[in-house]
Amino acid sequence: NGLNSTLIESWLGRVGLLQAPGMGTDRSMQWGEWGVYMANHPDPWPNAYRTTLQIIKSSQELSVKCGAQFAVMLIGSVAMVEDRWEEALKDYPEAKSLRWDFDGPFTMITELGQHAGFGIINLAEPFREDFRATDKSRSWPHDGHWNPFGNKLAAQVVTRHLVAHRAEYRLPN
Repeated sequence: NGLNSTLIESWLGRVGLLQAPGMGTDRSMQWGEWGVYMANHPDPWPNAYRTTLQIIKSSQELSVKCGAQFAVMLIGSVAMVEDRWEEALKDYPEAKSLRWDFDGPFTMITELGQHAGFGIINLAEPFREDFRATDKSRSWPHDGHWNPFGNKLAAQVVTRHLVAHRAEYRLPN
């Protein structure tokens, strides 16, 4: 289903072997993988957001310094693309009492791109439209990574974007 880890990953996570340094095995939203979508971010998320945005901005500056164009691809989770948030959050009892901003991470990166002058290729909406039209996931059921059809769809979307912005990316005709 693309939302859950394999049995071995689940077991390794429960015993603390897949945790990042300094992170406990707490199954709360604060430390959970979906905490990034909370409307009111508890620690460590504000610092994580600042760090992520600064890394993107620094990458863009380095690209420009080296004479290259820069763009960011936004890739939606299976829960986002297939509107499966209820399923994704079922393991977190407090999820129902929290406020969510599922577009928040994309909004912040998009605003940074507008301000800093780099392109954004948002793959979530084309994947969402495809899922609604076909009722077929473009991700592997065991981990959420794209299957061959997802890779093809992503390539088509990116190609259309690059061709439409050919001059901006200084691509030959």
